[in-house]
Amino acid sequence: MCQANRTWSNPVPTCTRVQCISLTTPLNGRLSSVGPYSYQDVVNFTCDTGYELNGTADTMCQANRTWSNPVPTCTRVQCISLPNLTNGEVSPAGPYSYQDVVNFTCDTGYELNGTADTMCQANRTWSNPVPTCTRIQCISLPTPTNGVLSPAGPYSYQDVVNFTCDTGYELNGTADTMCQANRTWSNPVPTCTRVQCISLPTLTNGEVTPAGPYSYQDVVNFTCDTGYELNGTADTMCQANRTWSNPVPTCTRVQCISLPTLTNGEVSPAGPYSYQDVVNFTCDTGYELNGTADTMCQANRTWSNPVPTCTRVQCISLPTPSNGGLSSAEPYRYQDVVNFTCDTGYELNGTADTMCQANRNME
Repeated sequence: MCQANRTWSNPVPTCTRVQCISLTTPLNGRLSSVGPYSYQDVVNFTCDTGYELNGTADTMCQANRTWSNPVPTCTRVQCISLPNLTNGEVSPAGPYSYQDVVNFTCDTGYELNGTADTMCQANRTWSNPVPTCTRIQCISLPTPTNGVLSPAGPYSYQDVVNFTCDTGYELNGTADTMCQANRTWSNPVPTCTRVQCISLPTLTNGEVTPAGPYSYQDVVNFTCDTGYELNGTADTMCQANRTWSNPVPTCTRVQCISLPTLTNGEVSPAGPYSYQDVVNFTCDTGYELNGTADTMCQANRTWSNPVPTCTRVQCISLPTPSNGGLSSAEPYRYQDVVNFTCDTGYELNGTADTMCQANRNME
């Protein structure tokens, strides 16, 4: 107020800008300047790396001491979605934000090709690419001796391998095996062993060598005992179908050469003759045997004794009659006839002749 002394009761005041309430720094962000803040001051908001602003990037102090915009928030940026992992799992499930770590695992029987995890980065990309899950591989399989395996390797999880044996061989073990999740096989590799043939019967009067059991391509030989000969093939081979290439032969007694007819005698029994057959020789009445009375058929097809002969028996000597003579001189044989004659002046008393008999007497 103007006073009597020409001065004012109060000095002239000043006008200063009003001040706004303090601002809080956004979590995971910053303010461009610190307070105090006055009318028309502008404050800018920024977020830390990996965070993005949700709200207005600035605010201004107003005449009514309030701010033109509320303080924004800083939230973690989100990364692009991850594709599904074929034959595997991605955990945890999305969405994914800055510094989230995602783990990759493969299903049973599959192995990871790549890094087992990845992290969401500030630029919204991932620190590592998504890996792949491929079937694990099993150890190599040896081919069974005298057999084949199919298909050829390499072999992966759940691959099945089949085993077959060559002709004449049979499988001992399981016919297939599967690659397992632990890289081992469900069944061991089988073996191929030669098939066995049916037993051979005993060879009567002979021998089978070698002794059984017999397997594919084994050769068996047949021999006959002394005095016997083989009727059939001398060997046979075990075949892939478990049968024999040739039937078992037989051993039959060898046959001896024919015997000639015995003149004035008989051969018994009649032929043909085989090993160890005995033949007997007899002579007709009035004949006697010169040689052995029998012979036996031998292993070499010959006879143990030669064929004898039958010769007429000899009769006892005849005395010459006194004052007479005989028509023939000794010796006298069966059925020989001797005539008697008397000298001149003498006459025959008795039979004029006599014949040699089978009992060696002259009658």
